[in-house]
Amino acid sequence: KSILALSEKATADTPVLKMTDNPMGLTSFLYEIFRKETVESEFWMGMPYARPVLDLIGYQPAQEIFDVTLDSLVLHADKHVDFMGKAKNLYDEDITVVPFRFEYSAWDRMKKQAAQGDKFQVEEGGTQVEYTLADAIASGTSLNPEAYLFASTIDSDVWENDPSDWVAPSASFDEQAGTLTFTFPWDHTNSSGYTQIQVVYTLKTSK
Repeated sequence: KSILALSEKATADTPVLKMTDNPMGLTSFLYEIFRKETVESEFWMGMPYARPVLDLIGYQPAQEIFDVTLDSLVLHADKHVDFMGKAKNLYDEDITVVPFRFEYSAWDRMKKQAAQGDKFQVEEGGTQVEYTLADAIASGTSLNPEAYLFASTIDSDVWENDPSDWVAPSASFDEQAGTLTFTFPWDHTNSSGYTQIQVVYTLKTSK
């Protein structure tokens, strides 16, 4: 289930919705993929900074909180819905995505401690070498969900797989049927292609 509400960005002329909880029903799925890209990945955990960084921020998998929201769903008179926006991927590139906003407790601590200049040590050639948490983030040892869950722009077929797994992103609403429908491709850092996602919301009516 998701919670939809009127966005603060709505005006008298333009209705704008936001999903304040479990947007598209994808929160658990997105968190699972994020963990597989990072703390459950042998490659990520094999990076020299990974374990010291997790220890430094006090990472506790069972206690971390991962929340997702989605704002700026603009409903137009012709029944189409604008729902795409811009984000940064792992390579700091501007890409077009479904602009989910992530709140992740471990990433919040990581950013705070990096801003404080917190440091950790790594053994290199028998010597303990000191690095800052900011160094680790810059080198890719990051727990920023946005960096892993937004890989490429979704308004064109970047992967060009054969057969194509891309689908044109679209969204519309039907007042008579009481439905709100979204279709879009989605990828992540190590996906090597798109997952096609279709979500249909049906308005509950009281009898």
